[in-house]
Amino acid sequence: MDADRQALPHTVYRMYCQKNRLLYVGMTLFFESRMREHERYQPWYGFVDRIETVEFPDRYSASKAEDAALAGESPIFNVLGTARNKRGTGLRTTAVPNDPWYLALIVAHDRGESISTAVTRLLSEYVDENAHLLEVAEAA
Repeated sequence: MDADRQALPHTVYRMYCQKNRLLYVGMTLFFESRMREHERYQPWYGFVDRIETVEFPDRYSASKAEDAALAGESPIFNVLGTARNKRGTGLRTTAVPNDPWYLALIVAHDRGESISTAVTRLLSEYVDENAHLLEVAEAA
């Protein structure tokens, strides 16, 4: 990014779900176009209920604020800059909404559970809801 753009005001934004859990933290020079990108390309965007923004006078100060938020607030869909990315690999999540692991992540996050607890409960609920299919299969 050239020096002229770095000196322009930047926005740090936080996206929250309906249960007020932090989903994502980002920084941008062009807020509206960045939101359109998230909406178009991020499978988790449908969970966004509200977005909070803070304006900073330049990229440097916005970047410092974003780094602090990533390190201390643990947004569930950020990986870069968070404690979950300890190796600094730059890997991002690639889950999609109909992926069962993605569903487990959302359920676990919303209920404050571990992933294993959420998976166990989801499997148990699925078996309970579909017990009649087992009865039909056993009768055949």
